Amino acid sequence: MAVTNTFSATATSSAWTQIVDGTTIASCGIQLDPTSTSVFLAVAQSTPAATSDDFLHFDRQRDVSISFPLNATDKVYARAPSATSVKLRGYQVTR
Repeated sequence: MAVTNTFSATATSSAWTQIVDGTTIASCGIQLDPTSTSVFLAVAQSTPAATSDDFLHFDRQRDVSISFPLNATDKVYARAPSATSVKLRGYQVTR
């Protein structure tokens, strides 16, 4: 499948932000913006609890991107690990 579009999103530490919806997106790639240091990413069917420990941690020093297929019920959420907001960039492939 071909890439449908690219996107950018911003996440804060106050709440999980939905950045991709599997209802319409079959797969995606997400990259930590060069101006951001780290981000938490969660793949879930609904918004994770604020205290959830079920997430991936991406850090500029190690992992800066990921890509994966999504089920129609999956959503991708992002949250900043500190008070500084985080910028993400990515691509999406529609169903």
